[in-house]
Amino acid sequence: MKKILYLLIFSPALFSQQMLDEVVVSDTRTKKSIKKTGRNVIIINQKEIELKKEYSIAQILNQYAGIHISGAQLHPGQNLTYSIRGGNNRQVQIRIDDVVVFDPSLIESEFDLRMLSLVNIESIEIIKGASSSLYGSGASTAVINIKTRDKKDDKLSLNFNSQWGTQNIQNEKINSFGEVDQQSFYIGSKLKNVNLTSSFSKVRSDGISSVIGNEKDKFLKENFNLKLKSDYNSNYSWKAFFSNDFVSSGYDSTFPTYSDADNSFSSRNQSFGFNPELKIKKSNFKSNFHWSTTERIFSSDFPINYDSEVFSSELTWEFYLSENIFFLSGLLFQNIKSSFEDDFSKEGYSNENLDIFLSINSKILKNIDIHLSARNSNNNEFGSFKTYTINPFYLKTFNDDSYLKIYFNHGTSFIAPSQYKLFSSLYGNIELSPERNQTSEIGLEFKSMTSRVSAIIFQRNEENVVEFFLYPDFSGRYVNNSDKLKTNGVELEATYFFNNLKINSNYTFINKISQEILRLPNKKANFNLEYSFKKITLTTNYNYIGTRDDRNLETFEINELPSYGLLDFGFLIPNFVKDSSLSFLITNILDKEYFEYFGYSTLGRNIKISLNLNL
Repeated sequence: MKKILYLLIFSPALFSQQMLDEVVVSDTRTKKSIKKTGRNVIIINQKEIELKKEYSIAQILNQYAGIHISGAQLHPGQNLTYSIRGGNNRQVQIRIDDVVVFDPSLIESEFDLRMLSLVNIESIEIIKGASSSLYGSGASTAVINIKTRDKKDDKLSLNFNSQWGTQNIQNEKINSFGEVDQQSFYIGSKLKNVNLTSSFSKVRSDGISSVIGNEKDKFLKENFNLKLKSDYNSNYSWKAFFSNDFVSSGYDSTFPTYSDADNSFSSRNQSFGFNPELKIKKSNFKSNFHWSTTERIFSSDFPINYDSEVFSSELTWEFYLSENIFFLSGLLFQNIKSSFEDDFSKEGYSNENLDIFLSINSKILKNIDIHLSARNSNNNEFGSFKTYTINPFYLKTFNDDSYLKIYFNHGTSFIAPSQYKLFSSLYGNIELSPERNQTSEIGLEFKSMTSRVSAIIFQRNEENVVEFFLYPDFSGRYVNNSDKLKTNGVELEATYFFNNLKINSNYTFINKISQEILRLPNKKANFNLEYSFKKITLTTNYNYIGTRDDRNLETFEINELPSYGLLDFGFLIPNFVKDSSLSFLITNILDKEYFEYFGYSTLGRNIKISLNLNL
C-alpha cells in the first residue's frame, strides 16, 4: 500500500509523453473539454474497453477511484451492489445514450448491469457526486452514462470476436478453455443518409457454484442491439435504437444454510428509443422517447414472476447566449408500472413523474467559471421535491497541454422510494418520503504533458433514509429513518506516461459514521501498467481491497472478511494476422484465496483468450 501511494503522489517527474485532452458530456450534459468541467469525471474510452474486453463491466468499473461493485468476483449470475463513494444501488443513476434506465420491479428500482455486453459499448463516463438537479432521482453518489457504438465513416465495418476461458475457484487445475465462451458479431454500415450499427453476443459458462459447494450453476447471456442514426447535411438529425438483453443463471440457497440448490432465474429487457434533434442558430432542441419492458422469472421452492414497463419522454433546450454563457433547460415525464405474481398473490403498481430543470454555465472572472442548476420533481404519490447544484471552479491554463484546476461542488439529491417500498401489501408504506442527500466536495487536478494527478475530499449527509423495520411480532415494513447519516472520504488518482509506458493508480478511503457497513472496504487501491512495444501491448493490474464486514445468513452474526489483493496480467497483439487481433488475460495470477461475500465461491486463477477479426 505504501509503495502504491508513493508512486501515486511523488513520481510525475519521471514520465514524458503527451496526454490527450478528452471530451466529456456528463458534467453539464453538453460537450466540452474535460479541463473545462468543474467535477471529477472518469472516462473509459473505446481503446481502454478494447484492452479490457475479457473483463465484465463490473470488473472494469472496480478499477477506478471511489467505485466498489461487490459481487464482481463471484458467480457471473450473482447480484451486484454499486457502492460508489460508500453509497448503494439506489444512489446511482445509470443512463444509456443519455436516457435513464432502471427496473421498477426491483426492490431498489435500479438497473441491472449484468444485462449489458461490452460488444456494443463505445465509452463509459462516470460523474461522481450529487447530480439530481440535472438528472433526477437516484443521481446521488454517481451517474454512469454508457454510450453505445456509432458508425463514424462510410465504410462497411464487420467485426467477429470469440473468447474462450476457464472459470475456476482457488486451487483448481486449469484443464479446459471451454468452461466459459463468448461469441459476438458487430456490423456498421451506411445506407444512403442513415448510419446503421448492430451487434449480437452470446456468453455461456458451465459456471462455478454460487455458494461454496460442488454443484455448478450454469450461466447464459444474449444481447442484440440495433441503432439507426441520420447523416443529413442539415440542422435536423435523429437516431433510433432497439435492444433485447437476456440473462439466465442458476443460483443456490443461503437460508437456513448455505447449500447447493436447483434454483434458477431468467431476466429479459427490451427497449426502444427515438431521439430527434433540431439546431436553430444559438439553440439546440433535443428530445428522447424511450419505452422499456422487463420480465424476471425465478424458479425455486418459492417461484415468483416480476414484470415492469417504463415510458419516458424528455425535451431539452440548449441556448448559447455567448461564448461564456450557456443555458440548459428541460422537461421530463415518466410513466412507471410494475407487478409481481407468486403462488399466493398478484399485485400491480403504477405512478408518474414530471420534472422540470434549469442549468446555467457562466464565466464570472478570467479564470473562474460557475455552474448552477436547479430541478423541481413532481411525483403523483409524494408530491414535489427540489434539488440544486452550486459548482464554481478555478482554471489556470499554462499551455495547450497543461493546467491546474481547483473546484468546489455542493449539491442536493433525492432518491424516490421504489414502487415495492411504497405499494407492497406486505411491507409497503404509502407515507414514505424521498431520501435526501447533500454532498460537498473540494477537488484539485493538475495535468501536464506527462501526467495527470487529482485529489478530492468529499462529505455526504443523508436524511430520511428508507429502511426495513422489523416489529416485535416479526411483521415489518419500510420506514423513513429519522437519524442523520454522514459519509466522508478521500480519492487520489494519477496517470503518468513514460515513452511507451502508461501507469494508472488510484486510492480511495471511505468513512461511514455510525452506520452498519457490510461488504464495503474503507480502503481500496488500484495499480495498472500498460507497456507497448513493437506490435504488442502488455497490461498488469493490481486491485487491493481492504477489510470488510459481512453477515453470516445462517447465524446472523457479523464476520470480518480479511483484505486481499488480486494481480492480473494480459497482452494484446493488435495485428496478429492482417486485421485480426489476439489477446490473452490471466486473472488472479497468484491464485489468491479470499472472500468477497461470506459463504460464496470466489474466482481463482483463470485464463481467457480472445480472437478478434475486423473486415
